[in-house]
Amino acid sequence: MPRENEPPPRPLKLPDGSLAYEVESVVGIRKTEGGKSEYLVKWVGYPSNQNSWIEEENLPAYFKDNLGWKYSDPTAD
Repeated sequence: MPRENEPPPRPLKLPDGSLAYEVESVVGIRKTEGGKSEYLVKWVGYPSNQNSWIEEENLPAYFKDNLGWKYSDPTAD
């Protein structure tokens, strides 16, 4: 975690040339009105007030692959 006077980490450059921020953890889940899952993401090197809601299809693949064992959908019947 950076010290208070250090800038936050820069985004990572992916093999396709696009940029992405590193996910530290998923700290929440909710369903949209359309029934899609959104995850509250904690970003590496950023404070919790910078967490953001990300639609499941926009999560990095390594998180999608592991969500099944980390979270069970609390809204599922």
